[in-house]
Amino acid sequence: MARMRSIIQGDLPVFDDKMFDEWKIKMFVVFGFQDVAKIIQDSVGQLISSKASEEEKKHFKQQQKLDNNARFLSYQCISSNIFNKI
Repeated sequence: MARMRSIIQGDLPVFDDKMFDEWKIKMFVVFGFQDVAKIIQDSVGQLISSKASEEEKKHFKQQQKLDNNARFLSYQCISSNIFNKI
């Protein structure tokens, strides 16, 4: 998380069950800044490894990394009380 904080000035927006619409707008900006907005909208999909080329495998691995980055940001931006309800 230190890396994210060094890139993003100030604190990340944290959803605490209040003002969801405002939090959602802020999160789209954070996701866009971190280049993971597209992965959130489109998802990663599946890879059929027996038929995948090396290029497809490489692309899939990159998509998985972006997905993990998006999940990390999401988890950091949800309060513990809300996170435990998910």
